[in-house]
Amino acid sequence: MCWLSSCAAVQVRIEHLRGTNFRFYRTFRVAEGRILLDEHAVTREMTEDQIARVISNQLQLIGLSEDGEHPDLLIRFIAAARTPEGLAVEELGGQWSGHLYRSWWARPSGGSGQFLALELLDGRTEQPVWRAVCQAPYTDVEDFVREAVTRAFARYPP
Repeated sequence: MCWLSSCAAVQVRIEHLRGTNFRFYRTFRVAEGRILLDEHAVTREMTEDQIARVISNQLQLIGLSEDGEHPDLLIRFIAAARTPEGLAVEELGGQWSGHLYRSWWARPSGGSGQFLALELLDGRTEQPVWRAVCQAPYTDVEDFVREAVTRAFARYPP
């Protein structure tokens, strides 16, 4: 169940490669996922596999099929959470994810929060064609992930 207050606060920013014909993308595979926590987090509330299942389920709901061998789209994600007690400092690879993640994580407010970045890459060229960046105040992680994925893919294709 998702409480109105936590869901209403999820902000989603979408970017896509202009000129891309998204009708040709019919299959996908979740290729890579990462979860980052600050040093004060006691346990991980969700695993990479659980987040990948949420993403997979939502993509299937919008009409895409999972294909482990020759997908049209490769999916990458980074999920992060920070508590009010501390901040993690970790560099990420990749052209876009590192920049977006660092800019969110390094906010001077010092408050807690959650972050989920989703990136869809063309399966042949492995070039990014669509991405979503979701943010919210720190609440229940599972509720945040489900709401963020639902809101992000509600805007796919662009």
